Amino acid sequence: MTLPPLTTVSQPIYQEAKRALGMLVKAIRGETIPFETLEPAVQVLRQSCGCLSQNVNSFTESLFGASDSIERDVFKLVGMDRDDPSAETVRELINQFSDEFCNEQELLKLLSELLRRDILSGTRANRWYHAVNRFRFAITGRANLLHRCQAMISDAEQQQIFMRINAKQQQMDLLMSAERELITSFKMDSLVEVMRTSFTRLGMNGVVLCLYDNPENPLQGAHIAAAFRNGQNVAFPETSFSPKDLVPANINYLDSPDSSIIIEPVYYREEQIGYLVFEEAIQSAVLYESLAAEVSSALEGAILIDRVTLAEKELEERNREIEALVRPMLDSIKSITNVATEQQQAIGELEELNQRSIRAAADMASNTGALTEALQKTGELVSGIDDITEVINVVAINASIQAAHVGKEGAGFAVIAGEVRKLAQSTRKNSSEITGFLTDVDNKISGLTNSNKDLTESFSQLRETIQNTVQTLETIAAKMEDMDRGSNEILKIMNR
Repeated sequence: MTLPPLTTVSQPIYQEAKRALGMLVKAIRGETIPFETLEPAVQVLRQSCGCLSQNVNSFTESLFGASDSIERDVFKLVGMDRDDPSAETVRELINQFSDEFCNEQELLKLLSELLRRDILSGTRANRWYHAVNRFRFAITGRANLLHRCQAMISDAEQQQIFMRINAKQQQMDLLMSAERELITSFKMDSLVEVMRTSFTRLGMNGVVLCLYDNPENPLQGAHIAAAFRNGQNVAFPETSFSPKDLVPANINYLDSPDSSIIIEPVYYREEQIGYLVFEEAIQSAVLYESLAAEVSSALEGAILIDRVTLAEKELEERNREIEALVRPMLDSIKSITNVATEQQQAIGELEELNQRSIRAAADMASNTGALTEALQKTGELVSGIDDITEVINVVAINASIQAAHVGKEGAGFAVIAGEVRKLAQSTRKNSSEITGFLTDVDNKISGLTNSNKDLTESFSQLRETIQNTVQTLETIAAKMEDMDRGSNEILKIMNR
């Protein structure tokens, strides 16, 4: 590269496409993707036509002579080791200065290459002023060339100033992007992922997020919530450690054991809940403070979301436990309802049988009444026969008396009277037997009637008992249905 440069910005189109494709794959997998991503542009430094700086071309004097001791002094003045990758270029530059017939264009190109490396690496370009001054004191007659070199160094300083301003602006853009991503992360997992990607883009090599086990007593213990190095997650134990150690010794998050670290507190509202440990990679205290503040804000939302999620999980677990208790009760309720229904059916059949028995008893009572009435009429007939028998007996007695008065002539009449008397006696005897039979039948019918009355009363009582039982079962079934509906409503509400 020669000076002055034409500074342009290369848009990272391929990197953006690669990142977009990766985000698309994550979205298809259902993974969380950041709200906004920023792929930093790359600054390109180059000459417009390959010509040297106008300041350099204004000097045309040649340079003669060199000193063998210059090399040692130059390496010391620029602070470069002799095994540095640029050491060979420095030696070529010194040789060109020392050569009486040096190629000024080649010398200026060598210096331009060294300055370009310093610009890109961020090393101070003004260190070459000391080397040029060393040449000025050691070599005479090349003042113009030395002025041209100083002009190149001045241009390099201006480029570095511009690059620092541009880098600072890029850093601010990346910081704002990281802040937006952090503030929209409402879950701990997504927050850790955003920290890993955004901190890496900001140049943070190693970061560890530690949270206190009990913020009211910070020294009691802490645990690691996230740890990464150079954009990669670092494995860490889930056990607690003493905050006095800052970070457990077995957590490999530093590029070098001698690296400096920066510690920033993390707050939840007014309470400190942990701290962030950064490997110092950027000379900007404001950047670390801003990131810690944004992480605190994001943690506040993430902690609230995690608490709500935990409460929902606990509520869901309790609902499952309640359902496990209620479900057997519902099954028992259904079983009782089924039994009650079956009993209602059986009692309904018993009621129907009772009704038939009552009707049969009523028919029997009716038939018994009719039979009693018929027996009463038969008794009346027997009484009539007895009366007739008495009359016949009286007639027979009268006939006997008359036969006795008549004498022999009334013998036939006496025989008839005797036969009539026998008939009357036989009729009275039969009538007595019929009367006894009817009396016995009447007594039995009376007993049957009384039994029938008792049976009817028993059937009536049985009917009343059946009706009460049916009403009780209906009430039980209704209560069970209400309980079943209520339990199902409870389960529906719990499962919403």
